[in-house]
Amino acid sequence: MASLSQFIAYLVYSGIILTCFYAVYRFFLRGKTHHGFNRAYLLCSYAVAFGFLPVSKLAAWASSVMAARRGWVSIEGGASSSVAGEIPDWAISGIAGLYLCGVAVMAAVTLAGLYRIIKIRRNGVKAGDGIVIVDDQRVAPFSWGGCVYVSESARSENGGAVMVHENAHRRLRHWVDTMIAQAVIVANWFNPVAWMMLRELKDVHEYQADAAVAGSGADPREYQLMLIRSASGIKISNFANCLNHGPVSRRIDMMLRMPSGGRSMWGAMLSVPLLASVALFVNFDAMAAAMEHTTVKDADVRDVEFVVDGKQMRYDDLQSLDPSEIKSISVTKNPEAKVFIELKDK
Repeated sequence: MASLSQFIAYLVYSGIILTCFYAVYRFFLRGKTHHGFNRAYLLCSYAVAFGFLPVSKLAAWASSVMAARRGWVSIEGGASSSVAGEIPDWAISGIAGLYLCGVAVMAAVTLAGLYRIIKIRRNGVKAGDGIVIVDDQRVAPFSWGGCVYVSESARSENGGAVMVHENAHRRLRHWVDTMIAQAVIVANWFNPVAWMMLRELKDVHEYQADAAVAGSGADPREYQLMLIRSASGIKISNFANCLNHGPVSRRIDMMLRMPSGGRSMWGAMLSVPLLASVALFVNFDAMAAAMEHTTVKDADVRDVEFVVDGKQMRYDDLQSLDPSEIKSISVTKNPEAKVFIELKDK
């Protein structure tokens, strides 16, 4: 139950961080024309949200080991206090069951979407250079996995602009971004921010591809009319980069917008104090301990074995030791957490 409680607390903790990063993006970066920066910010948001806690825990463990080797470890006594608002085991089990059901459903949806793309690729006609001709003329052009999927009619009518657009997706490897975002949704299906982040990321992808078309010398008006005509096309998958993704009016407005100033990117720096606030005021250990029906201190002491001059000693008996008699203290984590205390020769 302890590992399960910690995992649930980890999802909540990382979700809070992801929400903070998304809030900064929403208020300061969304709608700006520096699409490459926005894309990097969104991807970094995933990395920080789900990597911050493991990295900080690893850093804290390394710091404690170094302190122990230098004799800086202190042993604190005193009775531990109980945790208020404990969550009963049946509630934890119920939450875990519901969570796993959601993960199973989203994993099935993801695999179904991948299978659909694989099936289209298998049945389509390979035209060389990563181009797959789709039989169904209603399918909107899209790209995924390094290939461009387009119907013969779309290729013949607007082939130049369509291929520039889809090749931009392929060149920038947008499909990798969407699979990362989809993996986050599978693991965090309950978090609305995870879904909104995928939508924002795909919007940025389309803005980058539209900018590539505009920079290729294509007629902007003809391209915008093509976007309007393709709006009714069938979308194959939620995580594929489809030509008709998102409101066409917003994409046209972005193409006509003047380049945003560099000052708008400074708003992203607000993520730093928000992350620091989460680290200071949101206690992950307390969240996990509340689910485990114990305090953080109780959990630490319970899992640690104390060895004094080769003999095991209970935690309560350590209070009788005189700190001046301690020669050295060393800590091991694997395979078990142990604290070795060596006393000075008398």
